[in-house]
Amino acid sequence: MSVTREAALDALSHLETWAKWMAGIETAVVGGIVALLFKHDGAVPSLSLHEKRLAFGVFVSMGLALFCSAWVLSSLPSQALRLDPQAGVPSVQNDIYENTLYGWMANKKVGWLRLGLVMSLQHWLWVIGLTLAGLLFLRRL
Repeated sequence: MSVTREAALDALSHLETWAKWMAGIETAVVGGIVALLFKHDGAVPSLSLHEKRLAFGVFVSMGLALFCSAWVLSSLPSQALRLDPQAGVPSVQNDIYENTLYGWMANKKVGWLRLGLVMSLQHWLWVIGLTLAGLLFLRRL
């Protein structure tokens, strides 16, 4: 899609806010699970096999989502630097969602790893983690 430099910079700004917000939620969920699973004295409460699986799923999903958040946030300067410098002129180069995370990835075997793909993966991991956390919280109440 052809996008102006200004629109791409605006999208990057919104993306930064979104990724920070999601990283905060991901961190809070992991902290909430730890608080739920460990008593104040540090003892681990007995969990059913189902609860252990749910807790493991939350940690894996949210951990991977947090990794994606960090990757997205760390790629934003590279995204901004690779925008077409001509102001007001739409360019396919400015479609940040179709760009690789970093410039060096374009000609490597990881050239298929696009910003939009990592953002989608982050979102789905976030949804899965929140769903599993909700199920675990309901079982532990």
